[in-house]
Amino acid sequence: VSAPAKPAMWLFADSSWVSPCSVRPACRDPVTPEAAAGRGPGAAARLVLRRMLAQDRLDARQRQDLEFVLASLDDLVAQVMAFGSVADQTAQRRITQADQEFEADTTRYLLSFAGEGRRRTRLRIVAMAVLFVLRARPYLKERASPKRRHEQFIVFNDPVNRVLVQLDSWDDFDVFRLASVTENQPLAHIGLAVLQQRDLINAFNLPCQELRMFLREMERTYLDNPYHNSLHAADATQALHVFLGDLPIVELELLASLLAAMCHDAGHPGVSNDFRVLSADDVAITYNDKSVNENMHCALTWRLLKKRECNFLDCFSTHQRRFIRQVTISLILGTDMAVHFAELQRFRAAVDVKGPNITTWEDRTLAIGQALHAVDLSNVTRPERFVRRWTDMILQEFFEQGDRERRMGRP
Repeated sequence: VSAPAKPAMWLFADSSWVSPCSVRPACRDPVTPEAAAGRGPGAAARLVLRRMLAQDRLDARQRQDLEFVLASLDDLVAQVMAFGSVADQTAQRRITQADQEFEADTTRYLLSFAGEGRRRTRLRIVAMAVLFVLRARPYLKERASPKRRHEQFIVFNDPVNRVLVQLDSWDDFDVFRLASVTENQPLAHIGLAVLQQRDLINAFNLPCQELRMFLREMERTYLDNPYHNSLHAADATQALHVFLGDLPIVELELLASLLAAMCHDAGHPGVSNDFRVLSADDVAITYNDKSVNENMHCALTWRLLKKRECNFLDCFSTHQRRFIRQVTISLILGTDMAVHFAELQRFRAAVDVKGPNITTWEDRTLAIGQALHAVDLSNVTRPERFVRRWTDMILQEFFEQGDRERRMGRP
């Protein structure tokens, strides 16, 4: 199953279950064939669901979603045991009761259980149903705000807290002040603060030690450029946090989006792609002159995540890590100004076809990519006291590149 899930995202394999955000052996609870025998079609799958529901750590919405799937399966199994087949109309009535709350894909997958003559509910199909029901949670009317907080893992000192209190504000947040009170480590602090503010650390049970190490090391990949430095990355991350607001996108998409913002200029040398291509430097040769800097940013990010002490994504399943990687790479590559008009045209075409409400889109990467591209250029929309500083910084970097070009004899 390649689709992202919300937020527990249970994955099934054979007859065992495991939370993707925990790799502790205690989280595994195998369902043996002997235990599942003699209980009707889909017995192992239903036992898995019941054991999931027995956990104290489920919140009310997770419990509601899983109870709905289990009740639907129990109804269908009862019909199979009584009649030897599934009564399609009865199953359809029960499933379509959720039409007002579930997206079309959710209903379609649940209805797939009602196929004529289906005598066994396969575990893979159950897993797909659970994933899609959990994906539907953002669209429920009683959905909680993404800014809700449960348990505070990260504690900042008072000077940092006085800056981070404005984390949700476009006009009042001062990233320059944050850099000052964090000894020029704004990105590491912004990264932790945003992930905590949106409860992603708790939702995914992210390992805090590896997360902290990743953010510290990521900050160090940013060079001491006038503009493309860790201060800009921190600013873009906070801007994306504010820009997305309460948009109901699934947590896995949100995590990948914020990760892309943190890493979107990692290792930037302070010169443009054209400069590197004309210089025929090694990185330009490696990436065949295409989105040279952006490809490098992606590669640095994932090389860092390969280090055991920095791999805070190790708690996810293979499918989830692949999804995060695909989304992150797509978003970072989309920040290349060379693809600006092509991506904008693609986005407009998608809006014409799918409508302006991106929460109904099956794949929101293109829309989120436009958001990241926008915030990458958005510092000129901040209050004037900030705009002047950002303008001086970008001009200084451009002038330094111009000086290098003059020394190289370029026009």
